[in-house]
Amino acid sequence: CDHEVLCFPITDHSTVSTRKGSYCTVFAIDLHRFCARTSEEKELWVRAISNVKVKLMFDAPEPSQSELEIFRASVGERLDALPPPPSPSSRGLVPPVADS
Repeated sequence: CDHEVLCFPITDHSTVSTRKGSYCTVFAIDLHRFCARTSEEKELWVRAISNVKVKLMFDAPEPSQSELEIFRASVGERLDALPPPPSPSSRGLVPPVADS
C-alpha cells in the first residue's frame, strides 16, 4: 500500500462475513464491504482478520516485535503460494453492444 484510504476499528464484537458462490471474492467486516482479487486471496484476508478477532476476544497480550515478524513472514509465505491474480483487461467484463 502507498497510503491509507480508510481506517476503522476491528473489535471482538466485529462481524466478519463472506459471500457464497463460485469465484466469489466479496467479504465484509461489519458494514464495510471488500472485494479481493481472487477467492484464495479472500480466504487469506478472512483468516487473518478472524485471527485478530480471536486474539481480541481472549484478551491476548500485545505481540512482541519478534512475534509480529513471525506473523508477517507466515502471511508472506501464504501470499507467495497464492496463484497470481488475473491481469487487468482493457476491456470490461460485458462485451460491447454492436451498433444496429
